Amino acid sequence: GGSGGVSSARRAAQWGAKVAVAEKGRMGGTCVNVGCVPKKVMFNAATVNEILHEADEFGFELGEIPKINWAEVKRRRDAYITRLNGIYERNLANSEVTVVTGEASLEGGGKVRVGDEVYTAKHILIAPGGEPTLPDVPGKEFLGTSDDFFLLDEQPEKVGVLGAGYIAVEMAGIFNALGTDTTLYTRGATPLRSFESFIVDRLMVEMDRQGLKHVGGMAEDPIAAIEKDEATGKLSMKFESGKVESGFDMILSAIGRNPLVEPLNLGKAGVSQDAKGYIKVDEYQNTDASGVYALGDVCGNVELTPMAIAAGRRLSDRLFGG
Repeated sequence: GGSGGVSSARRAAQWGAKVAVAEKGRMGGTCVNVGCVPKKVMFNAATVNEILHEADEFGFELGEIPKINWAEVKRRRDAYITRLNGIYERNLANSEVTVVTGEASLEGGGKVRVGDEVYTAKHILIAPGGEPTLPDVPGKEFLGTSDDFFLLDEQPEKVGVLGAGYIAVEMAGIFNALGTDTTLYTRGATPLRSFESFIVDRLMVEMDRQGLKHVGGMAEDPIAAIEKDEATGKLSMKFESGKVESGFDMILSAIGRNPLVEPLNLGKAGVSQDAKGYIKVDEYQNTDASGVYALGDVCGNVELTPMAIAAGRRLSDRLFGG
C-alpha cells in the first residue's frame, strides 16, 4: 500500500488487469505516514518558528514570541495524513483495485497468504518498503526512531539523534529549530559523509550558527549501552571509553533502514536476497522467482518515493501494456 505498490496496481488496473493490494497498515506507505509528508509539515513548523525569531530584523514588533503547541501541530498533521490515507483508498477504489487488509506472505507457486485466505496470481509484486535500524546494544529498546518522532504528543526538552545520513540531519534540525536541546552523534567526523564536501562544510557552519550540537568520532568510541532512569524517565548513553551523556528525553536512532522482508516468507517462493537482506532484482524488477517482482526500498537501490512510483508504473506497462 505504499507509493510503489499503489502506483503499479493502479497502472495495471488501467490496462485491464484484475488487481489486489495487500496492506496491514495505513495506505500510503512510509512517505505518506512516517516519512516525507509529515516530515515536511514539521519542517514547515520549524521554518515558521525561525521566521518568528528573526521578524524583528525586518521591523516586525511581535513582543513576546509565541511558543509552539506541539500537541496541536500533531493533531493537525495527523488529520492531514488521515485525509491523504483516504485519498489513496479512494483512488484504488476508483481504479477498481481490491484492497485486502492484513499481512501478506508468499506461499510459492503463485500463491499469497493474507490471514486465513490464500490468493492466486500470475504476477506478484513485492513492495513493502523498509523499517528503521536500531544499533545492537544493551538497552536498544529505549531508543526511538524516525517513526516514533511522529508519535510524540509532547515536545521533548533534550534529544540525542544518532546517525550521519539525511534523515538524522533532518530530525536533528527540526528538533533544534523548534527549541529542543539537540545533539547529533555521528560515527565519522561529520554528517553526510557521502555528500559533496562543500555541502558538508556549509552544513557544519549552519549547525554551529543555529546551536545544533554535534559529537563526531563515535566509531572510535562507540555506544556501549542505553540506560533509562526509571524514577525520572530520562535516558543516558554509556560509551566504551566510560564516558556518559545523560538527561535525554529521547534518543532517536537514524543510523539506517532495513528492508521489511521478515514476514514475507521469501524462501518458500524462491526469492533471493543479498547479504544485507535486500531482494535481488534485475533491471526490470524481476526476482529469481518466475512471476515475482520487487521494487522500492525493499531492493535497496535508490530509496526514494519518485523512484518507486516510476518503477511501479513501468513494470505494469511492461506486463500488461501489450
